Amino acid sequence: MFTMLKECRSLKIAFVFSLSIGSAAAQLARPSPALHTALIPSPAVAQAQSPAASALSTEMLTAARNGDVASVKQLLAKGEDANATNPDGVTALMVAGAEDHLNVVLVLLEAGADARMKTLSGKTAAFFAAGRSHAEVAAVLKDAASKPPIAPKVSEVVKAAPPDPPKMLRDPAQAIEHYNKGLALYKAGWGHFDESVAEEEFRLTTVYNPAFAPAYYLRGQLLVQRASIDKDGTWRLPQGTLENYQTYLALDPNGQFSKAVRAVLTSMHQPLSSPDVDAKVAAIREERTNPVQPR
Repeated sequence: MFTMLKECRSLKIAFVFSLSIGSAAAQLARPSPALHTALIPSPAVAQAQSPAASALSTEMLTAARNGDVASVKQLLAKGEDANATNPDGVTALMVAGAEDHLNVVLVLLEAGADARMKTLSGKTAAFFAAGRSHAEVAAVLKDAASKPPIAPKVSEVVKAAPPDPPKMLRDPAQAIEHYNKGLALYKAGWGHFDESVAEEEFRLTTVYNPAFAPAYYLRGQLLVQRASIDKDGTWRLPQGTLENYQTYLALDPNGQFSKAVRAVLTSMHQPLSSPDVDAKVAAIREERTNPVQPR
């Protein structure tokens, strides 16, 4: 019974506490002194693993739980083991199945995830999906468990992000187009849009116009929703969160959301600036002053 309770905690990933201050749309309409942020305890991932098993990363665990297909693909592309486990034997496939995220389940299976794997007490991914009445996902997992796993073909699973255009292709009109697409999704409200799609639109906004400060802020807002906090109070921010917030402050120190960003970074004991970001913003300003002309 104790082991089963531990597994349940692993599958829920301890994300039962979430604090959001105001809605996303309301923040854009009315400046607020508080940022939209998530206070979500991260799972305890033990460092000691058996030689045959890879440790399931917090990032993969979070992505599987949230149905974040883009992040799952990126992590697999970076070499994350699709069959990595936490100390209770829980895999990303089990978490995705328990949360009814079919798209993530399919991506993991195509990357070589083994649906036959069991937790310490002998439970499979299909067991957890069926236990939560996710019939379609359970059926897929039961079928996958009846045969050997697919040989990993990560290169076929991961869709590469579009390349950044060279300086001569900076295009403010394209930036506005991507920004408006991202903003339309953002205003739909949390849980009503694919955050990874909106995040990519804001990223492309800054590719076509690196000086577009609000896009950095909004991308930071999306990323911080996947932040976690350890039991000792240490914040773990998704890659890019701090850089986007700092870039926003560097580009627009007195902007509409600057006070809110400073408040949140301070509350998380994060620096308001960094030498790398300062150098990046200096280069952006230099590019605006001396733009590269198309040949």
